[in-house]
Formats: sequence, structure tokens, C-alpha cells
Amino acid sequence: MEKQVESIFKVMHYEHTRNRKSKLRYPTFRVHGSDEIYFKTLEEVEDYMRRLAEFCNKHPLDDDYIDMYAYVVIEIPLNEEVNVDVLDHYLSFRTYLPDGTLWGKNDYGHFMPRCAIGDEFNYWGRRNQFWGRHPEEIRFKPGDIVEVLGCPGNDYWGNEMVDLAIVVKTPPTIAEVEDMRKRYFETHSGFDLCDHALSCEFDRSLDTYEVIPYSFGEIDHAPTICVFEPTKKVSSRRVKVLMDLYEKYK
Repeated sequence: MEKQVESIFKVMHYEHTRNRKSKLRYPTFRVHGSDEIYFKTLEEVEDYMRRLAEFCNKHPLDDDYIDMYAYVVIEIPLNEEVNVDVLDHYLSFRTYLPDGTLWGKNDYGHFMPRCAIGDEFNYWGRRNQFWGRHPEEIRFKPGDIVEVLGCPGNDYWGNEMVDLAIVVKTPPTIAEVEDMRKRYFETHSGFDLCDHALSCEFDRSLDTYEVIPYSFGEIDHAPTICVFEPTKKVSSRRVKVLMDLYEKYK
């Protein structure tokens, strides 16, 4: 029988610290993470965001005004030890656009109870495995210019920062991960591969874009659902710098 895990959902608002696109400066800008709110169900989470969006739509401002950058939703287990110092432990992880539209989700987990052994150890190992992305979930292609949000769930980047970057490589599809798993089993034939061992090989580290941040100039990684379209038009000068970096590393 599959283990039943109770959970709650933590919603975090990420708001622009500057409320005008014309005052937003690339290649890096800060956003403010505020208003942590907890809900019992995902339905309550999404209803809350819809109501906020409806309120904002009734009070429209000019096109230059920007407020919310994104929502981040982390699912947290109940009745389990959670290390509060590790911000990116979760059962699931989602990002939403300011209008409440789901941008992306990690249905797999990143969590292991301290005292898990035996069947429970393997249960969490299975739950933490990444099985690949559907093609429609991979919104960007190599050469696309993007923004990367630093938030809990993205431990590659500083929290509350948004960085301009260019995509070098996309996350693997379901078919590609299936092929990777097949090759892995062939290489490790004869070994007793438990679910926890597989979760170490096929975990969230696969579920990333390879990107080159403008301010860093070297290849880095960004979780798939933390990569967004640019907030404003990118100048031709910055586009050239990023494209030159892309040509160098592709």
C-alpha cells in the first residue's frame, strides 16, 4: 500500500522592489519575498491567487507599472521532521505567474526523513526521482534569453534575485530520461539498486536548464520552473553580449 503523507502548502509572494519597468535595470534586479501564507489544499492556494488577480484586474494601472513577479508554492509534509534551515526541502514545488496561472511544477519531492529505514527509505527514494519533462513543459530553447528567479527550491541562485541569462541546454524529456535509466541499469547490471540509490542518480539536479548568466559569464544551472520570460525588452547591446557567450559555449 502506498504511504499516505499529510501536507500543507506554503505560498510565497515575490514582488518587484521597483514598480516601473522603465526603472528596472538589467542584468540583475532584486525582488522582495513577502507574505508567507499556508493552506491545507492546492485548490485553496489557486483560489487565493485567482481572487488576488481578479482584484488587480479591477484596478488596472498603466502598462509601465509592475507589482508581483511570481508566486512560489512549496508543499511541506506534516508529522515529519523538517529541517527549517534547509529552505528547499519539499514534497512538491510550483511557480505561478502574477495572474495566478501555473507556470511549472515539480511533482517529485526533495525530502528524506532523518530516521527513514527499510520500506520507508525506499518510498522516499521513489518519490524523489525525476522522470523527465513533457515537451510542452520545456518553454525555452537554446539561444533564448530568459530570467532566472532565486527562491526556495532553487539553491543554485541567491534568494530574492532575478538574473538575466541565455539558455544553452534544455532539461531532458521523459523519453530521454527513460533512455538514461536504461543505460544506467545496463552499466550497473548485477548491482542491487534500491530506490534511494536511483533517486541520487535521477533527482532534481537533472531537471534544469543550462544557462549562462549575463553577470557571471560561465555556464550555470537553473531549475526548469524558475526560468521565466524577460520582464522587459532587453537592449541590443546586452543581447549581443549574451549571444557571444552562447556561441562560445554551445
